[in-house]
Amino acid sequence: MRPFAHILKVSVALGSWVVLLLIFCGSARAAEGDSPALWTAERALPGFFRVGLARSQAPEVALRAGVSYGFIDAFTGLYGPGHRLGGEAAVAYAPVKWGMMALDFSGRLDLFSWRGEGENGTGEPRLTLRGLLWEQERIGLGLQVDARFIGSAAPSIDFEATSPAIVGLLRVTPTDKSELGVELGVHIDRSGYAIDVPERLSAADRVTLSASAGAQLRFGLAYSQRLPPEKTLWLAEFRTDLLLDQGAAYLGQSPMTLSIGARHPLRGGLGLEGRLELGFSARPSEFTSGELIPIAPRAGLSVALLWAPEKKQPPAPKVPQPEEEPPPPPPPAQKEEPKPVLVEITGRVIDESGAGIPDAEIRIALGEEQLPSVWTNEDGSFRIEGIEENKTVSLEVHSTGFDIAKRTHEAKGEAPLEILLYEALPRGLVRGSVRDVLGGPLPATIQIEPDGPTIEAEPDGSFQVELAPGTYRIIFDHPGFGREMRSVTVIEHGVVILNIGLAR
Repeated sequence: MRPFAHILKVSVALGSWVVLLLIFCGSARAAEGDSPALWTAERALPGFFRVGLARSQAPEVALRAGVSYGFIDAFTGLYGPGHRLGGEAAVAYAPVKWGMMALDFSGRLDLFSWRGEGENGTGEPRLTLRGLLWEQERIGLGLQVDARFIGSAAPSIDFEATSPAIVGLLRVTPTDKSELGVELGVHIDRSGYAIDVPERLSAADRVTLSASAGAQLRFGLAYSQRLPPEKTLWLAEFRTDLLLDQGAAYLGQSPMTLSIGARHPLRGGLGLEGRLELGFSARPSEFTSGELIPIAPRAGLSVALLWAPEKKQPPAPKVPQPEEEPPPPPPPAQKEEPKPVLVEITGRVIDESGAGIPDAEIRIALGEEQLPSVWTNEDGSFRIEGIEENKTVSLEVHSTGFDIAKRTHEAKGEAPLEILLYEALPRGLVRGSVRDVLGGPLPATIQIEPDGPTIEAEPDGSFQVELAPGTYRIIFDHPGFGREMRSVTVIEHGVVILNIGLAR
């Protein structure tokens, strides 16, 4: 087959994988908790299908068993199609979270119904070691080493034909519902050393043995995504072992497979996997005497049963229950004290003429306790309620322009009280008149120092001013007349009389 056709087939395989990847990314939905069986891939290790997954694993055992069917198309040297029946069994163990090992056995039986080929079968065990090198929440790096033990006739093993492989693993977790895996490494395929005379092999034998002798570049790209139902894990994978030693002419005949499928958790740590696999490698146009090319089925289906122990939640710690204490004895019965009798105090606040004084404030004290004040009505009446009988109440009455009145009263519900307020005298008063030498009145300007007011005498010359007790200088002045000054002393509630005459 020409190189252009090889490139075309590889492009179709990669393009199909990218399309599936875009479909899965566009349909992402939230997932529920993981079942450990969902990540039990080939070899019973965490992975996609064949591509391994670089992620830590809790110390535990995992098992896997499956069956498969493959269709082998006819090509030059193979005169009719064939059918492959396969089986696999694997056990894996993770002694530590960053390291794990696995042992698996796979066998296949090819059925041909032409030219007497009949049946061909083979099987091989494989040992795998995997270690996690570095891991964060969204990315992980790992290293995997495995060896296939091949014999010329199963179940024998020819150690000269042991085929080792070493690959690096990369895991990227774009979201909580998806995962991307890449593997890249070298596979030293020595299975051809188990065949004594390759020239005697028929085409059917070559298909069944799928043997080769040389180095192969292993590359795998895989993606997983959760789609409804949300517990189901959907997977897509492209994988190839590029034949390096056979030359560019055989590069297109390298095994290339595209796999799609899903895993779904069952009960008791079990899981079920279904997979469809398509082969894209070119077929040889003819077999030369020493040529050994691995040939895989063109299409296949497989079903596998997976098991990994479920993660058990630790039991909740038992909380010791406190011992029940006997209930306390009931308190002794208390004698009910008689409720106090409340009375009201009524009365009236009046001035010296007997008229009622409205809006007078009555401050009430019951011992050291100060009760809310009450105010008199328009006629000077008041009412004080809620006073305990026989209690002594102190009353203090305030009203503008009147002296404060104090009264002590014993609450007995007697006749209304009558409280008399006296008009308050000024603290000090200076009054008099200002006249000229002929006795005529002068409306002079009167200035009081210090800190006193400046007033004008009345047209008849009289004046009056209230002052606090103290000594003052009083200056009398009128236009056209000489200024006069007097010094006076004002006492509490005292009156000073000044009659002043001004001369020109």
